[in-house]
Amino acid sequence: MTLATDPQESLVVPASLLHVSEPETWQLLDQLFIQLNVSRAPARIGREATEFLACVYVQLLTNPGAGFSVPSALLRQVQECIVGRLGDLGIPPSEVHVEDWPAFIRRHGMAILRSQWIKQGRSMGAAQQVDALGKPYEILEAANLESLDPDKRWLIEQLWQYQGAGMIGGAPKGAKTWLALDMALSVASGTPCLDAFAIPCPGPVLVHCAEGGQGYLKQRLDGLCRARGLDLAKLRFPFYFLTDRVRIDSAEGRSRLRATVGRAMPCLLLLDPLVRLHRMDENSAGQVAELLGFLSELQRDFATAVVVVHHTAKTRRSAIGGQDLRGSSDFYAWGDSNLFLQKQAENIYRLSGEHRAAPSPSAIRLQAIGDPPVLKVTDLPSSAQASEREPRESRYEDAVIRFVTAEGPSTVEAIRRGATGGNRELGLAVQRLALRGVLTKTDGRWELSARPSSSLRA
Repeated sequence: MTLATDPQESLVVPASLLHVSEPETWQLLDQLFIQLNVSRAPARIGREATEFLACVYVQLLTNPGAGFSVPSALLRQVQECIVGRLGDLGIPPSEVHVEDWPAFIRRHGMAILRSQWIKQGRSMGAAQQVDALGKPYEILEAANLESLDPDKRWLIEQLWQYQGAGMIGGAPKGAKTWLALDMALSVASGTPCLDAFAIPCPGPVLVHCAEGGQGYLKQRLDGLCRARGLDLAKLRFPFYFLTDRVRIDSAEGRSRLRATVGRAMPCLLLLDPLVRLHRMDENSAGQVAELLGFLSELQRDFATAVVVVHHTAKTRRSAIGGQDLRGSSDFYAWGDSNLFLQKQAENIYRLSGEHRAAPSPSAIRLQAIGDPPVLKVTDLPSSAQASEREPRESRYEDAVIRFVTAEGPSTVEAIRRGATGGNRELGLAVQRLALRGVLTKTDGRWELSARPSSSLRA
């Protein structure tokens, strides 16, 4: 019998190989593996010829470019040998389709080959080393990957992905905690976040705020509830607070937090701020990776979204909010969803965001209104409007708001003289802000449509 490799070159298979193992078997094996570009052939050890040929057959079908062919009578013997070994691999008979052997071998062939060699005490270079180290990772064919549930794409529409982990970034005293508490209350109550973004998947929340004290936190939550007509004691889902000091840089602290998350089973875990939860070097990529790895474990093991409040650096490094997060760039790269707050004027904030698996939301403008203050959306553009306005037009709008906030009610001429930008661009910016209700005109002077009554902190 012959395994054809080339019209001018072939390998002769002695008939005796169908029955017993002989030295010629191993010579043939060496030649086959050299031509198949396999670095190391099995050690010489006696075994049934059909087992050897099963290995050869596996190699032929898992290396389709090798150019070998196998006689049909021999294939039948090899197939019988392989079927007899399926139990050792845990492959159910239902997965064996005799009418499509090549497809079956392409799927299971290397596992069969490896099991034969390891069982007989052989080595196959890297493959043998992998099996010797322990249980391999689970693998899954691409076609069998779990499909995304369209009803569970968002935890907070446009702002935070379902079961996503990430950062809320901003400068100190930059409304980060207010935004975070608004998000948590929205998820627990099922009411729109910032009165604008729907909650498709409400559920329990677990919050740890390491700054401010319980009295201040209760005051903030009571204010948010009054603005929405909610009773904090009668929310749709539990709203839990972690009252102990939390540390995520120690084995004990991580174990306790894991146990707490397992007890509360929240769909949102909020930690605020990160700097109070550890004593690691935030500029060390290795230490940051360990910290974020633990949070990712919580995310995966308990199927929960993880929101971490983090400060931005004192000096802006880029126009992208994530690059301004303090410490290692891993903080930015880690997030499935990230939100960034930038203070533009007293009680005026710009909120932007990015998602790993969804388009970035359009930037919006928030204003703190009332006492205690509540964040309100004053500029909610459509995606089309945002693409036209960002980033060039928003720069002039921001300049107008800063000027009017600092100088008070002003004429268009005064804005053009005092704000940064060209006359035409500043004039158009005033018109756009007026159309969206951000500015109102009284006695020929422009002013913010709603004057904030108190300061918003943290």
